[in-house]
Amino acid sequence: MTATLSLINRLFDLAFYPFRSATPWLPLILFSLLAGILMLLVFRFTSNQSAIRRVKDRMQAHLLEVRLFPDQIGVVLRAYGRILRWTLAYFGHALVPLAVMLVPLVLLLVQMDLRLGHQALRPRDSFLLKALAAGDAPLDQAALRLPDGLALSAPPLHIHHQPDNRREVNWRIDALRPGEYSIEVVVADELFAKQVTVVESGNAVRISPARVRPDWLELILESAEPPLPPGAPLHHIVITYPHRNLVLGRWELHWLIPFFVLSLVAAFALKGVLRTEF
Repeated sequence: MTATLSLINRLFDLAFYPFRSATPWLPLILFSLLAGILMLLVFRFTSNQSAIRRVKDRMQAHLLEVRLFPDQIGVVLRAYGRILRWTLAYFGHALVPLAVMLVPLVLLLVQMDLRLGHQALRPRDSFLLKALAAGDAPLDQAALRLPDGLALSAPPLHIHHQPDNRREVNWRIDALRPGEYSIEVVVADELFAKQVTVVESGNAVRISPARVRPDWLELILESAEPPLPPGAPLHHIVITYPHRNLVLGRWELHWLIPFFVLSLVAAFALKGVLRTEF
């Protein structure tokens, strides 16, 4: 699984490479349009298109029935009951394409979030590295090995979480110059590396906020670097990259909002061209 996720990372690195210095809106718009087209194609080839058309026609007929006979309670109630029945039938026809889309859509969203969800660190930025112990593993003697280009700016802060008895250590670090760095966390004479990205400029670069344990769900959601070894004394290692919001006029938006809006707009705009009913 790790090898597959690593291959997916490389493919998306290539896809995002032309947009490294562009506004994040550019790759967002492009991949939103591609996602809308993908959804249309999946619906077209995995669903019963004629059945979906019949269901939608009957739903519209019963909605018209409600509007034509608003004073006849019996007719209206029967129409609403049939609308509900055909709505359930529609969802039944949509289950297969939704199931087919689920995995590629999740992978696409994860890869986009690795590049659009956070901002890379800039020189002179300060950030935290957080190491959370697995179970009752002691972190009293935990230490860092920093490469040139990064500098420790404060003593480590030890935190004891209650009531789960988890232990955490935070280090504040200064980024001195651009580079792709590997910080080594030393726990019980074992070394655990964590990637850190510092850039002078650039927007759509892959960011790895966390290195996590080898749990399949966590690994999919945080797939930018290999998991911690099985049995490691650490649950995860986190870098506090700044969260990114996209600016649209006076508003700041999480990238997921325009992504879904643009994907749906593309799907509705192109459904006639691709002869797809959904």
